[in-house]
Amino acid sequence: MTIRALLFDKDGTLVDVDRTSGPAAWDVMTDLAAGNRAHLDALISCSHYMEDERRFRASSPLLAGAPDDYADDWAAALGQPPDAGFRRDLSQRLGDAGLRHLTPLGALPKIFADLESHGLPIGLATNHGAGGARLQLRQLGIE
Repeated sequence: MTIRALLFDKDGTLVDVDRTSGPAAWDVMTDLAAGNRAHLDALISCSHYMEDERRFRASSPLLAGAPDDYADDWAAALGQPPDAGFRRDLSQRLGDAGLRHLTPLGALPKIFADLESHGLPIGLATNHGAGGARLQLRQLGIE
C-alpha cells in the first residue's frame, strides 16, 4: 500500500484539546455567566465540563460538535433566546478564546515541513468552521 496523502483531525491530533478548548470554554462560560453562579453551573452541566480540571468529559457536545450543535443549550442555561445573534457571538467568543489558549501537540512546523518534503498532499478535517480552523493553523505556523 502506498500512502498518497495525509488527512489530519485538528483537535486531539494537532492541538491539545484539554489545554486549548478546556481553558477557552472556561473563559467564555465565566464571561457569559457574568458572576451568576446558577448560569455558570448550568453551562458547566450542559457542556459536560469538569470545572476543577478545566476540561471536558469525553461525552461533551463541545468536543464533537460545532457551536450550532450546543448553542441552544447554552442560551437556555443563560436564559437567552438561541437566535442568530447569540450563535454568532458564541462562535466568535469561542474562536477568540481558542486562539488565546491554542496549544500544539509537538513541533508542528517541523513535522509538516518534513511531510511536505516527501511531496504528500496534506489535508485537515475538523467540525469547526473553515475560517477559525485557518486562523488556528496560521497561528500554529502550518497554514
